[in-house]
Amino acid sequence: MNLLLFRNRDSRQSFASGSREYEHVRKVLKMNRGDRFDVGLENGPRGKACIEHLDRDKLDVVVEWGSCPERPRSVTALLGLSRPQTVQKQLNNLATLGVSRMLFFQSDRGEKSYAMSKLWTDNQWQRHVRDGIEQAFCTYLPEVILVDSLEMALAQVSDNTGAVLDNYEAEIPLKAYPWSNIPVFAIGSERGWTIRERDIFRDAGWKLVHLGERVLRCETASSLAAAHALGLI
Repeated sequence: MNLLLFRNRDSRQSFASGSREYEHVRKVLKMNRGDRFDVGLENGPRGKACIEHLDRDKLDVVVEWGSCPERPRSVTALLGLSRPQTVQKQLNNLATLGVSRMLFFQSDRGEKSYAMSKLWTDNQWQRHVRDGIEQAFCTYLPEVILVDSLEMALAQVSDNTGAVLDNYEAEIPLKAYPWSNIPVFAIGSERGWTIRERDIFRDAGWKLVHLGERVLRCETASSLAAAHALGLI
């Protein structure tokens, strides 16, 4: 990670041995008393932390807070629920790129058991989002929502239409899609869309698009779509 994300803005903070912060400073950064490292406040400013004390039991730091980073363009991703290992990559990659909202939903071809994995029941997804934000040297955490169906996901973005990535019935390449002021895109689970889901999108005014002839993994396709929607490529 390029920045360690803190949860409060106190100028003096302590972390016990075994905590994520302690382990990163001692075992990854291999720092000692007097060393400084980059930190950020959740959804707030970046800063520098100076190690005031470090031993086998705890880490004490003094933080000088600076300014807030620039917010990325507001982008929403609708993501058919895939295997937990795939979703972990999507959470990390899309958070790193700057997607502000991720709506995961139970797609027609997605396994029902995926929603019952520890990734969701134990909120393990939060760690993967934080890892992505820290990698990006940013502080803004995206909103992540899990809903039961495509219809429920579309209800969350009812004011916008978007691009639907599809390998079979796409009409235009994604690079030709005219993004709105608030870009939205959708990607199915590993087995793709059903006829019913395509019809739902079309009836809602969404456009089926493609990324070329090659069949990509969900995490690869979602990263490319996000990069287009964010105006990075």
